[in-house]
Amino acid sequence: MNIPNCSICQMINEKDNVDSPVVYCDQQVVLWQNMDVHIPGYFIIAPREHIIDYSKLSHSIVLQLFRITQKTLIILQQKYAINKVYQCCFSELTPHLHTHLFPRYEWMKTLNAINVSGAIDAPTLFSFVREHYATHGNNEKKAALLRFVTDFKQQSLS
Repeated sequence: MNIPNCSICQMINEKDNVDSPVVYCDQQVVLWQNMDVHIPGYFIIAPREHIIDYSKLSHSIVLQLFRITQKTLIILQQKYAINKVYQCCFSELTPHLHTHLFPRYEWMKTLNAINVSGAIDAPTLFSFVREHYATHGNNEKKAALLRFVTDFKQQSLS
């Protein structure tokens, strides 16, 4: 069941549009590029059904969420040389269960704001990048992300 005022449900309904950021969709899950932040490979994965809590997921959806997440991480590591992907699940602003798959590129390690005693403070990195690399309607950045989506779709997630 889709909820009309849920941004994730709306995005799922528009998954076949030309400018859709969706890279994978089946009967159970959907995976898309986050278009709000100019970080290629910053994906979000969610069940297609409007579910707000892990405890409400069926076993088959849990398996599919993790299967597609694992395949996505493998592709990001092998094809795009991303050696770390953070997985964050908040579902606060958007009450539709979803997980952020946030890639850490090598260049991110040089950001002074995220180093704590020589280690990376991942939550600070996540917040810093989301704030400082926001697309804010920048059409060039969004076009670049859509080109990444087109390239990523060539990989097999099935």
